[in-house]
Amino acid sequence: MARALTTRFRLISLIPEHSQLNQVSAASNAYSSASRTTLCYSCLLSQCKPILAPKKALKNDLFFYSNQTLSQGETANASKKSTPEPEEGALLAKQFADNLKRHTDFSKIDAFEAESPPRITELTAEDKKIFAIRPAPQPSFNLAAYVNQSETLQKFLQMGINISKWDRKGKLPDLIVRLDFERDVKPRLIFLKEVAGVDDETFPKFISINPWIFKESLEDLQVRLNYLEAKQFSKEEIAIIVSKAPFWLSMSTQKVDERIGWYQHEFNLTGKDVRYIIVKLPKLVTWDMDQIKKLRFDMKEFMAFSDTQLKRILKFTPKLFISDGNKIIKTFNYLFDEMKINQEAIANYPAILRFRPLLLRQRHLYLKHLKRDQFDPTKENFISLKMMAVPNDRAFCEEVVKTSIDDYHKFLKTI
Repeated sequence: MARALTTRFRLISLIPEHSQLNQVSAASNAYSSASRTTLCYSCLLSQCKPILAPKKALKNDLFFYSNQTLSQGETANASKKSTPEPEEGALLAKQFADNLKRHTDFSKIDAFEAESPPRITELTAEDKKIFAIRPAPQPSFNLAAYVNQSETLQKFLQMGINISKWDRKGKLPDLIVRLDFERDVKPRLIFLKEVAGVDDETFPKFISINPWIFKESLEDLQVRLNYLEAKQFSKEEIAIIVSKAPFWLSMSTQKVDERIGWYQHEFNLTGKDVRYIIVKLPKLVTWDMDQIKKLRFDMKEFMAFSDTQLKRILKFTPKLFISDGNKIIKTFNYLFDEMKINQEAIANYPAILRFRPLLLRQRHLYLKHLKRDQFDPTKENFISLKMMAVPNDRAFCEEVVKTSIDDYHKFLKTI
């Protein structure tokens, strides 16, 4: 019993007097309302002396302990007496506001606002260098992703060059993105135009086909032109060769000389014949030589053309040797086996070997249907191989067979 009274006495002694309790409650309310408008300044300025209000939970904690010992009547009286008087609360709030105003140095606030960085209106040269720094380009599957960062690619597009052809050509895109237009591109373009004779209209096609020209030195390019001059090609012929065969200047003079020598030896050509054939089709030198050698072997061994006939075919239709060899064999077999045309007649008009086998068969069957399949030049109603190879069906029907195109189309439905 004595121990319970002692505990009760200690707890009751913690309760402040009525006047102190009223002051604490009023000060807490005044600080809460004032801090909502001046808290930012009091946090920024170190000279501000904030008035610390008691915890909001103090009142609840006080009655929590008192409820364990006080009676219900005493608890109600304490709760009733804790309400401050209106006059005292207003006085404390006014004192708190005056205190805050007296201890706040507003000159420091103005100084803080004045120290904010000024707005940038003009960039210095150093600033421009910093802003010019860009992140490294990310890996991409096409050159279009680097156009905005590459002046060289932009110049190529302005020239009308198709850079999309370079995307899947091995390590070529790596070479292109490292080119400097003034250092690597411009000198070679000037060389091609002023020395090699390439005209402006040919530039886009030339560069689109052979962008590797930019890794060749100007000395090597000049040596390769000197070789053509030594072989007695005129300047006009050199311009034709370089324009029609863009890879010519990317080949060493040794390789070019070996290939020209092969043509001269295998087809029994004179120097004049060589110049005539090369100017007519410069790609004969830059084309895949294995394909050309295989086709010549097939024409000599399997098609049984003589050396004289092969020379004539090369001079008349050099493009035949860079065509699809399988189609040429099929066309020859139909001409020789079905139409009964010999090698001499074919050698007189070798372009027929580049004609499509299916189209040749359709026209031959139509002539046979009309009983006009006469290919002997010594007989009447002779149909030459040139007539068989006219560009379109309408010209074949109206000019060669003298029938309507509708009749020809009706016949095609029957085969």
